[in-house]
Amino acid sequence: MTSNRTEKGTEFKLIGVTGMPGSGKGEVCRIAGEEGVVVKSLGDAVRKRFFQLFPDGDPKDIGSFANIERERHGEEVWARRLAEDIGDRAIGKDDLILIDGIRSHHEVSVFKELFGDGFLTLCIHSSPGTRYGRLKDRRRGDDPVDPTEFAERDRRELGWGLGDVIAMSDFMLVNEGSLEELEARARDLLKRLIE
Repeated sequence: MTSNRTEKGTEFKLIGVTGMPGSGKGEVCRIAGEEGVVVKSLGDAVRKRFFQLFPDGDPKDIGSFANIERERHGEEVWARRLAEDIGDRAIGKDDLILIDGIRSHHEVSVFKELFGDGFLTLCIHSSPGTRYGRLKDRRRGDDPVDPTEFAERDRRELGWGLGDVIAMSDFMLVNEGSLEELEARARDLLKRLIE
């Protein structure tokens, strides 16, 4: 495992977490947070900006908003905004930072450019049927309510280049089992990444 050294001389690892909606990215990041790892989220950055601009906005419009911002400011806009927040400081348990929600090679390129070998990717993978069930149960404002919306969301995410990021990930966790199984496997991987 490679690491990066900031200008301040601190070594750290930056892990971009990727995967289709409902795959379990948020759960892995929650587990990491419980382990003391700093977690940043591209999706939270999008939602925060959306509601700053549109306080009464419909959560179903968040995906369209993200696309409009990409068209206006470049495909890597959300990664650049989040990278500014991270800066060149290393924070968190044993200098490991997770970024939840990497969706395109443009975003990967931003973090590689800024953090070099200290940036790696982790894919959380689940089958479409498993993911659809989780999203129905989760009921976040932008989650699909029927199979048609689910398929549309998947197409939108894949249109951003998510499939390429998944295919090129440095690590992969398959999440088809119970939450307890995911927790055990995620904690094991996090321990290896921190070492």
